[in-house]
Amino acid sequence: MSCCRSSWNEPSSSVRSSWNEPEQALDADGSVRDALARLKPDEREVLLLTYWDGFSSSELSDLLNTTATAIRMRLHRVRKALGRLLQTERESGEYVR
Repeated sequence: MSCCRSSWNEPSSSVRSSWNEPEQALDADGSVRDALARLKPDEREVLLLTYWDGFSSSELSDLLNTTATAIRMRLHRVRKALGRLLQTERESGEYVR
């Protein structure tokens, strides 16, 4: 499983070369970047450390001095919050595809 985890967490070289900052997602209208910017700093931190830097919940728990279960719960909540922000943007017409 560890062989799959590392390739799943790391963006491809073409994606990585096109990003200057983690928040610069590859969405043409900037909706993901805007939604990430609206998250609380601690929410954004856990999300980026997991998906951008590839830390496991166990590694993050050591880094942030909390339990792995708490990290997984924070990730669950922040993914839902990000989804709600993106859905709100779609429904309100803040961006057009």
